[in-house]
Amino acid sequence: MIASRVAYIKKREKAIKRGGMSEASISPLTKWEENAQANSIIVLPEFKFMHGIFKITPSEMTAEGLSYAYTKISSFLGLKSR
Repeated sequence: MIASRVAYIKKREKAIKRGGMSEASISPLTKWEENAQANSIIVLPEFKFMHGIFKITPSEMTAEGLSYAYTKISSFLGLKSR
């Protein structure tokens, strides 16, 4: 599921850059998905609960990188306000 969503996002961005489709014609399904994409977070519309996926490269597998990813996801999900 995650791999197919990442492939969809790449395909969408490529189509927009190429100019083949307008951004409005292939816009995200919801504002929540649009907000996620703006924050470099992947969400799966199949899941009907609050979630987020943040891609981490091997070079980011440090304490600081993991802390940054956790902070980014938790602020996107609003975990501090709950």
